[in-house]
Amino acid sequence: MTITISANRQNHIKQVRGRQLVRSLRRKFKTNDFKFQWAAPGVETAYWDGTTMYVRYDVENFHPTRQYTTPERFIIQAGLAYHEMGHKLYDDMNIYRQMIEDHSSNDEDDWKNNRKWPQNIVSDLSNFCADGRLEHFIKLDYPFTADAIDFVNYEWCFVETPDVGKSKVDDFFACLLRRLLQMVDDAEYIEEAKQLVDDNQSLIDNIICQRSTKDNLTATYELLSAVWPTIYEWIQDEKKDTQSYSINARTKNENSNTETEQNEIEANLDRVMALMNSESEDQEEQPENEDKPQPPAKPNFEGVLEIAQNEMAHVEEQVDDQLDAENQKDNIMSVATHRSQYNESAKVIESQVKNLDAEKFFSMYEENRLKVKGLSKAFRLLLQPVQDEEYISTKGKRIKTNLIWRATQCNDNKIYRKKVEGKPAGNVYIGCMNDISGSTSCSMGNDGKRVIDHMKEALTVVLSAADENANSISTEAFAFYSDWNDDTTIFQLKDSDKITLRTKGAIGGVEPGYANRDVVALQYLLDKADKQDKAIKLAVMISDGSPCFVGDEGIDLMKEMIANAKKRGIDVVCLFVGHDEYGYDISKQIYGNNVVHSERQLVKDFKNIVLRIIKLRRG
Repeated sequence: MTITISANRQNHIKQVRGRQLVRSLRRKFKTNDFKFQWAAPGVETAYWDGTTMYVRYDVENFHPTRQYTTPERFIIQAGLAYHEMGHKLYDDMNIYRQMIEDHSSNDEDDWKNNRKWPQNIVSDLSNFCADGRLEHFIKLDYPFTADAIDFVNYEWCFVETPDVGKSKVDDFFACLLRRLLQMVDDAEYIEEAKQLVDDNQSLIDNIICQRSTKDNLTATYELLSAVWPTIYEWIQDEKKDTQSYSINARTKNENSNTETEQNEIEANLDRVMALMNSESEDQEEQPENEDKPQPPAKPNFEGVLEIAQNEMAHVEEQVDDQLDAENQKDNIMSVATHRSQYNESAKVIESQVKNLDAEKFFSMYEENRLKVKGLSKAFRLLLQPVQDEEYISTKGKRIKTNLIWRATQCNDNKIYRKKVEGKPAGNVYIGCMNDISGSTSCSMGNDGKRVIDHMKEALTVVLSAADENANSISTEAFAFYSDWNDDTTIFQLKDSDKITLRTKGAIGGVEPGYANRDVVALQYLLDKADKQDKAIKLAVMISDGSPCFVGDEGIDLMKEMIANAKKRGIDVVCLFVGHDEYGYDISKQIYGNNVVHSERQLVKDFKNIVLRIIKLRRG
């Protein structure tokens, strides 16, 4: 597939940021079960429609008087995305809409008798009470979301309060909303409005702790019933139409229609309830403090701003690379998977690593010298010839000494012989494909190294071990990442010759790119292996277990590609390098038993896979 790219740099940034954000969401929440799009112009903030998360990109238009830096925009976008993820994880929006309908009325008699209330007030208040619950839940369940969500609330949704002190009704709802979102609030509200909120604080606290959407809204209407007589009296005093009261706009839930399975929501709620119970028990165990507790201070956003600045730098670097790539489209080829139902082509840009660092390679080799020696012995098993074997037996009898003499000297026809011819030593091809997508820039473990650093070490071990048997083992090595346009750039780290100084520099110097379209990279590697005339051919994918898919691509397609390759004499092995079990499980789903965990028993696991391949390929 070929997509024409706009030369506009801002459009590039928008696309790259979108891919960066969705990849971050999938890794942090350990799910691929959602789609992501930037919201269309005119959408107020963000919403979740049951399958797709829509997030506003142009955040400045929400507050035309406030200009945001790029890192601040990144934080707001992340905070809105976390909020919508909360709807996916914890809410049943079908119940939400029905309960709003059940408690709304246009009949003023219903308002006077506190039976039902104006639709705009019921809808807006239900929205905010649901938001207060889900933000409380997601910050407890996924603490990393707290800073971005708080930034959205303090620096975007509630930046200005110019109308405070003019209307008791407006002041009541403004104060209530900040309490629901557990925000620090020092605005100068009309005293009666603030007092009404204070008098009902226990009901507010109860709202955000309710397990289900239904219970949350039931508690919401209990609060509304308690305050409505006063609110309605104030509305009459202010002589305003009830439709004129609008609670501050945030994400709107009316468009949402969750299709998440109920058992998944229940499992998420079980986890949150357990966390809340544990938090309550911890508070009960703390000694009582006679001093009056100090109100919480406004959060400090320095940490999340620093993270966003790093994300911005990474995005701009990717955009620069893409703009450069548009000006040099050399060596572009088409790759198609061997599957009748999937014949889509993908653009591949073959390139070379520019920033070489051979010293890094030497350092990695020295740190892993023992692994190199051990794996070299395992690889030698692939090269050993298989000896002829002769089996002698008698029908239904044990062979005795005299029978052996008769069989060998007298050619006794009661003795059965079977000769299995051996196989001479054969040559081996090992092709390696290293994922260098953005996720490999994450730190791994406590050694301060990134995932890509561990990947380069694993690649160094494999190539160096094979190089010790270079007369009979031919190796190639590549690294790949995909850009925002789904085109894949593949760097040649090593050709079929012995390891050269340039090879060492390329392996040491290669750095993370953007995404990783694993289907294309695997097909590229299999095409390389297909061209090799070797007795045994290994295709080694070095992965952190976070593949990206486009269109109909997916785990099932990769499994089918691997099965077809096996029929053609190519054995695919995954060298997993990662910091979580989720990525390892994904790798197992794709590659089956041919997965080697680099941080556990690299040499032993690789040897076991080699023995299986020998049995399959050489009998």
